[in-house]
Amino acid sequence: MKKFIILLIIIVLVVVVFKKRYQQYEVGLKQAFKELSANFDGFKEKYLPFLKKSTFSKKERSGEPVVIYFKNGTTMVGELLEDTGDTYVVNWKGQETIVYAEMVERIGGKEDIAKEKPVLTDKEITELWPYENDIVVRLTNQMVADAQITRVTDDAITLAYKIEGGSMEQDIPRAKVEYLLFKPVDNQASRKIEEKLREKYPPMESYKVGNFTIFTDSYHTWVQEYIKILRKVSSDLYFTFFELFKDRKPQRQNFVVIFDEWIFYVIDGIRRGLPAWMAYGYYLPYEGEEALYTYNNLGDITSEIVFQLVVGIRSDMLDSAVEYVKGAHDQKLVDRYEVFIDGQAKEIKDKLWDQYYFVKGTMREQSENTIRHEFTHETFDNWGLQWLEVSKLNEEDKVLAEEKKEILESDDKEQQLEIMQSLITKNTEELETQAGNSWLAEGIATYCATYPLGSVDKELLYDYQQMVREGAVYPLESLTGFRIGSFHGACPRAIAFLYAQSWAFSTFLMDEYRDEFMKYQKRMATEQAGEYDDIAWLLEAVGKDIRTLEKEFTDYMDTHYEEVEPPGLTNWFKQIELQSF
Repeated sequence: MKKFIILLIIIVLVVVVFKKRYQQYEVGLKQAFKELSANFDGFKEKYLPFLKKSTFSKKERSGEPVVIYFKNGTTMVGELLEDTGDTYVVNWKGQETIVYAEMVERIGGKEDIAKEKPVLTDKEITELWPYENDIVVRLTNQMVADAQITRVTDDAITLAYKIEGGSMEQDIPRAKVEYLLFKPVDNQASRKIEEKLREKYPPMESYKVGNFTIFTDSYHTWVQEYIKILRKVSSDLYFTFFELFKDRKPQRQNFVVIFDEWIFYVIDGIRRGLPAWMAYGYYLPYEGEEALYTYNNLGDITSEIVFQLVVGIRSDMLDSAVEYVKGAHDQKLVDRYEVFIDGQAKEIKDKLWDQYYFVKGTMREQSENTIRHEFTHETFDNWGLQWLEVSKLNEEDKVLAEEKKEILESDDKEQQLEIMQSLITKNTEELETQAGNSWLAEGIATYCATYPLGSVDKELLYDYQQMVREGAVYPLESLTGFRIGSFHGACPRAIAFLYAQSWAFSTFLMDEYRDEFMKYQKRMATEQAGEYDDIAWLLEAVGKDIRTLEKEFTDYMDTHYEEVEPPGLTNWFKQIELQSF
């Protein structure tokens, strides 16, 4: 036993000694290798410049998206987090991975990434933008076409590719186009807005996709929903108004602020003097604050409030009633009719759920339409095609705003539920504002608010038809006389009618005189219109006198659309039907 212990001690001592010697040897070997490598690097720099290992310095590599080319022929695409000289720390597929420098042939940049990864994500494209064109086409097979869009029709788009000595054109069916991606706008104006939003809304995360950036405190799943909406409307706007956009560039990044909780969205609007409780969203064109402001009407918080209003409270009351019935009668009688009682209760609860889904669907449609409407305002303003102003509260209504602010900021959940109920049922209290834009701005925005773009807005159609029934349709010279910061002094009912006629007239022009209407809009964007130039330029573009154009417009609306029922009343009757047990 003693011999065994002595032998074990000797082995341990030998291992310790040799390990220390090996470590000294390893350090010396590494030092020698570094010196040799430095000498060889100097030799390469002077005599073999084509053998450079990388086009990036260590400082430039930090945080850079890269392609690592290994000596065995394989590649790795990721983000280089750290370069120690001996190793590279790479963010690869969400994991920090250590790569030894001795295994690496060379490191490439974003141009190499585009070559190595034929299918890039929108996030990668936004960060790298490895393309020649500022607008690229994402196809339905997820490939990206980097070419200039030269022509757009209802059925196809034409792409022009640069080749040696000229260009080559290719027609792509619209059915094979998923959406467009626009190069991010990184300039002083964009950075100023972004910095201000970060300072003002510190809890919010930012998500940049192409030329729009979303600030929100909503869950990531809902962010993806809004990204889809904004990608779609961006593409639709560019294709539909191609003649206006093709020779222009955006002045800044588009920004969208989405509050996860409606109450904070309302308070934020009130602080600006805007009646945010009356709208699902608005575009603010103030310098340094240009952004679309809305709230997450699709998310969990709003859904929970609506659930409690429509299902939760009444469902609890129903359960209490059932328990009361069961406890207030003879047990034998209850046993006999228990299946019937439970069946009736289930039928009522099913109707409550049907009503919940109906309300949520209506709210989603209104929310998405608002986003498309306001993003149209933002896009046209950003590309220099329209100049916008926003309504503010009248002085006499600021006291009312402060009272509402106190209610909104309170912790009284019942009061907050009542306010949400008034929003869901589309409270028709009078707006305390003056409308802020001309017939052209609102006509285009309402035309683009529906999905598919340009489809019928039944509420606006009903309002227009009501104008016809009342003989209240504005003469064209009156409608087009409203200018920027307009509809001023009109009562709320008149404002609703003006929006409806602006939508109807813009829809007529888009369907019957699209090319001429584009010509008119281009002129309005590039020249300063005088007092009566709005209508004069429009008549000149379409080649008609005012009374002829007016008759064509009224005839078009009479023949293209059937009479519609009031959408608000129809929705109300639907809810009554769902509530009838």
